[in-house]
Amino acid sequence: MVSWLEGLRAGIGEQRPGNTHRLIDWQRTARVSRAAIAYPISGRFAEPVRSELNGIAQQAKMVEILPYPIEEVSSVDSPYLPGMIRWLNRLFPEYIPQFEMILTRLRREDGRHRAQIFLGLSGEEVVGLVQLFYREWRDGLIADIDLLGVLEPYRRSGLGSALVKRAILACEEMSAQYGLPASGVVSLIDPEYGPIIRLHWRLGGQIRTDLVYPSGDLIVWYPLSDCFSAVETKALAWQLWQFGGLPAGEFTSRYGEPGDY
Repeated sequence: MVSWLEGLRAGIGEQRPGNTHRLIDWQRTARVSRAAIAYPISGRFAEPVRSELNGIAQQAKMVEILPYPIEEVSSVDSPYLPGMIRWLNRLFPEYIPQFEMILTRLRREDGRHRAQIFLGLSGEEVVGLVQLFYREWRDGLIADIDLLGVLEPYRRSGLGSALVKRAILACEEMSAQYGLPASGVVSLIDPEYGPIIRLHWRLGGQIRTDLVYPSGDLIVWYPLSDCFSAVETKALAWQLWQFGGLPAGEFTSRYGEPGDY
């Protein structure tokens, strides 16, 4: 496994309802992050990304305590479903809520789910959420963080980072359910939004600046085994394309043939 993953496992601890979650040593994380990102920062958004990352180790705190429990939603009978919809309407009003469809169609009795949703809670209120999808790729399992967000009053608390960590560990756990190695976790990030760039940098994500997705976003990649550390950005874009169910012809017209990606 890549080196930063051990620190991530040690930092998040066990996930139980009502638990607090200890975050990892941010200074250690910043050092590991620089070592983990072997992919060059180049391309159109390279300079803005570099400026956002400048001085990140000096800004990092040593150890923080996260007072918000993180719980997985596994059923449409969850009492949190109305709060999830309110959360979505506040942060992503352009999205049509699909939580019920995900919880009924993409979860399986054998535990080999195609999607998972984790909530950050303050009392009974849903204040943060991460949603991820899975698909098999290159004899392993890849996860796509499709939704991630924290309500304004709860930002800068470490909750966003904790949700990403939980998603990364969930990919490992789900890979075990499938009996496959974990390939990694991929997501899209807005290059104009500094906080999301800093969040993924601190956690060791590879911020790929050599390809811009049609939405204008950049790709961030967390490889979960060494053989996926230097995978081409175009290959990751093709995986995101398939997660989105987009026409293959449009990908080819933009980026060329996907080949065996």
